[in-house]
Amino acid sequence: MRILGWVIGIVIAIVAIVFAIHNHQILTLDLWPVPFVLTAPLFALVLASALVGLLLGWLFAWIGAGRWRRLARQRGRDIASLRTTVAQLRTDKARAAHANGDGAGRPALPPPAPAAGTSAVARQP
Repeated sequence: MRILGWVIGIVIAIVAIVFAIHNHQILTLDLWPVPFVLTAPLFALVLASALVGLLLGWLFAWIGAGRWRRLARQRGRDIASLRTTVAQLRTDKARAAHANGDGAGRPALPPPAPAAGTSAVARQP
């Protein structure tokens, strides 16, 4: 996938270079409401416009994904909290087992009885 990205990037760079070589005519851009006139080569204005469009698209996509980033941060905090709770419960279980003299860590309750109509012997696959 990384190689594909490089190939696409190189192709775009070659197209941009060829475009710049063939479009070096001077263009005067008059920004009407503002008393400002910009004179630059055609390729510079076109490539600058494309760059501004890419940056604005990136910005709007980043803003739009804010909800998902916030949700991911919240879920990460939830997972960290649950892991802490699980670790605490395991510690409490080990302490309780040690206090009862049960070094093997056997469960306090016996295993459940088999359901009615089934054999108590487990089948081997």
